Amino acid sequence: MNNIFLLAVPFLAAILCCVILLKKRVLKNNYDERQNYERERGYGYGFKTLLVINAAIILLRSTDIIIMDADILAVVNVYAGIFVFVIYSLIKGAYFGPKNKGVLYPILCVLLGILALFFALPRLSLHPIVQSGKLTTSFVALLIPAAFLLLGVAMLIYLFISKREAEE
Repeated sequence: MNNIFLLAVPFLAAILCCVILLKKRVLKNNYDERQNYERERGYGYGFKTLLVINAAIILLRSTDIIIMDADILAVVNVYAGIFVFVIYSLIKGAYFGPKNKGVLYPILCVLLGILALFFALPRLSLHPIVQSGKLTTSFVALLIPAAFLLLGVAMLIYLFISKREAEE
């Protein structure tokens, strides 16, 4: 039960922040045609990543090489697909709508990453990341803060680069 609490708190905080932010404005598809095209390609790449990782899982299972439990593999698989979509969209300038280039979302991601790290540290000190040659659920507890921190930093870098390009 304690493990579920440590994993769920950062996500619940993220959902609460999104609900508060979305209450203040109406959701619209405010992306231009190029951004919609790039986002669709990003979704495709994310889905292909899921397929490749699932194929690798099947291959590893057929050779009796087990590096993680099935539930951890499922989480890592989903994270990989989401990461591919978000990073691709950020690189192509299709993550933010034309009017949504503020620093609120990147700062929220970094703060949620720090919060998730705060909740993950006690678990990491009690349970090893690798046990009997397998990654444990402590790995997922470390993956969550890493995901939020990397996404926040990637967004800040994109915003800095786009602001510099706009000034030139």
